[in-house]
Amino acid sequence: MLLKLRGQIITRFGSLTAFAKVIGVDQPRVSEIIRKKARLPKEEQERWANMLGADREELFGSERILGHETNR
Repeated sequence: MLLKLRGQIITRFGSLTAFAKVIGVDQPRVSEIIRKKARLPKEEQERWANMLGADREELFGSERILGHETNR
């Protein structure tokens, strides 16, 4: 789980739903990203991090998905 991402969303927007509305996606998509059930492309990670006033790597880490690291 991406706890830092979730924490920043709650701190800045109050809820996952409010953040989802601002960035133009639905709340289940945000939840999937936080739980690492779906991958967010690097460009979108940058956009989310910018919206949250945070560093992409701090929020998304090593991009582990479903317990597996992606090779880059």
